[in-house]
Amino acid sequence: MKKNNKSFSFPVSSSYVGKFIIGVLIAFLGIEFLISLLFQIRHFNPAYSNFKSPEEILFQAKSKVGIKKPYVLILGNSVMTNDALKTNGVLKPQDKGISSLLEKKISNKIPGVSVLNLSMNGMLANDFQGLTNLLLQHAQKPSLVIFQIDYRLFSSVHGTEGYLSRKWLIPFVSDKEGNPSAFESQVSKRNIDLFTYKKILLNSNAYILLRGGWGNISQMITQQLPLREKFDVGKMDSVLDKEMSLKLMVAHYYSHSEEYSYSTAYKILEMIIKKYVDNQIPVLLVFSPVNFNFLQESINLKTYAYNVNNIEKTITSRFGRGSNVQYFSLENIFSNDLFIDHCHLTEEGNKKAADLIASEFFNWLRSIPTKESNNAI
Repeated sequence: MKKNNKSFSFPVSSSYVGKFIIGVLIAFLGIEFLISLLFQIRHFNPAYSNFKSPEEILFQAKSKVGIKKPYVLILGNSVMTNDALKTNGVLKPQDKGISSLLEKKISNKIPGVSVLNLSMNGMLANDFQGLTNLLLQHAQKPSLVIFQIDYRLFSSVHGTEGYLSRKWLIPFVSDKEGNPSAFESQVSKRNIDLFTYKKILLNSNAYILLRGGWGNISQMITQQLPLREKFDVGKMDSVLDKEMSLKLMVAHYYSHSEEYSYSTAYKILEMIIKKYVDNQIPVLLVFSPVNFNFLQESINLKTYAYNVNNIEKTITSRFGRGSNVQYFSLENIFSNDLFIDHCHLTEEGNKKAADLIASEFFNWLRSIPTKESNNAI
């Protein structure tokens, strides 16, 4: 008997193999797409990034909010974002900024309401005006606005760049009569020495630490002989040198004797608030604090106290206190250990701030009359 050495096999055509390979590739691509989509949904946070065009703002507004859905708008600067935490090595900072924490609290408390978080680093008065006009003109109107401001916002130093850090918002900024502004940069009337103007402020960019790194600071320090005695440029990574550098950079925002209630930035802020009030959109104005222990001799305490109190009085006198505009100050609440630097809070500080703002927001919400409109909460 002959032994059959032929092995048994299924008949496979080349077309079948080709279809099988294509099917596997499609399956893998589908899985990769789903994973990337889930990753983006989980980790993308507008407060952890910087928008670069009006189109990005409108796309985020329409994709996040949807059609004719009520939403809460959050505006603020780097105090509200996650970047200071990221810079200081906090794990998963995208979930721990004040804006991010507020978004979760509002979404959990009021199901069906979206939160559009447009807090960005280094925002100036006309940046907020431009964002406001952009949204009111080209997107669905928010139902409520949480608007964080701080002391630096009102400084005339920012007049050197027209109180605007994002030039792509120029078409949406207007003057006090409502006319579009050309925003040709003018030198501030305040007497600022050349070194401060050109080297430290770098066109009044207060947060160069978050935008440009330590290279710029090292360069400007090495160019100034009087400062070499204070700083060891070779050890710029040390905590002490970083704190001294930052204090040097931000001192001009806190050491002056200007009265802010008459400043250009304050007038712009009033225009923004009035724009929301005229559109029947209530505003919760949140004033964030500074770290006196960090600034020490760099802050003019008398002027600071006068301005902070006067700003609140002027705003509440103009708009009242209640349903249209609610002013909420976080002054004298946070101890030194809850600050990272002169104005940014630690992870624990952010949690405390978010809890306080959320509590104020929900209490305030109960006092707002119900609106019969499509954008009412």
